[in-house]
Amino acid sequence: MKKVQVLLSTYNGERFLEEQLQSLAAQKGVELSVLVRDDGSSDSTTKILDKWQKNGLLHWYQGSNLGPAKSFLNLMQHASDADYYAFCDQDDVWLDCKLQKAAEKLDAFEAEKPAMYFSKVQFVDAELRPINRKITDGYVFSFGQALIRNNAIGCTIVFNRKLLELINSQEPSFITMHDYWLYLVCLAVDGNVFYDKDSNIMYRQHRKSVVGGTITGMGAVRRKMLLLFDSKQSRWNTAVELLDEYQKILPLSSINMLQKVAGYKDSLLNRVFLIMDHDIKDKKTEYNIYLAISVICGVF
Repeated sequence: MKKVQVLLSTYNGERFLEEQLQSLAAQKGVELSVLVRDDGSSDSTTKILDKWQKNGLLHWYQGSNLGPAKSFLNLMQHASDADYYAFCDQDDVWLDCKLQKAAEKLDAFEAEKPAMYFSKVQFVDAELRPINRKITDGYVFSFGQALIRNNAIGCTIVFNRKLLELINSQEPSFITMHDYWLYLVCLAVDGNVFYDKDSNIMYRQHRKSVVGGTITGMGAVRRKMLLLFDSKQSRWNTAVELLDEYQKILPLSSINMLQKVAGYKDSLLNRVFLIMDHDIKDKKTEYNIYLAISVICGVF
């Protein structure tokens, strides 16, 4: 039976945390441990964590408010020995087979190569009622496509110890989100990625969700356009960071793509080359349009 450690970051999560912890306790087919970092909660979250720690489900510690990305990176630094690790949000509900299925898929890969699993989700509202939203399968899991957008929803990600060690070997000064950083690093070093078209998680959407996935239509377009001009979401910064941290171990193909992104601001010709590059493309036309707009405006 594989050892899986769940990495859970909490912040004022009293409303839904009990349900999530119950679903973790119900996981089958793996040897489970749960490590929780509280990101400075002021509600009863820590009391809930104390109760479950006494029951033996988890161990938790508290730190200053870092935000989700850095909180999860801190959790990875504190992770104990396991075969696999799973990111976990405080407000979802997992099916009891979630970790077992992920471990079975990851078992097919060699342990000495970075590997990660992620899956489709079932969107639900605050009361766990299903929200119908079409999710397109058939992603192309290439590093060039990942430089445009993240396909991997963090709360579905399970990854091996080799990828954990690779992430922990560096201390990036800039990342957008922990799940995107993990996904990029895995693809950049030619790691293994498995996407499960089945959903094993009820992905709760509510008013306080850090990242929601149910915005559609013109709302989705508006959100994507706002993100284009948000310096905290800069792909250019991410590319520079990846080169700084991992260039010595990256394959030449990844280095070439990162250099194209990192150097696109240097000249108009470089911007044209990036927009026209066949390796840095998405299957969806809309994302290639966003790419072109952001490159032309110098905010990619």
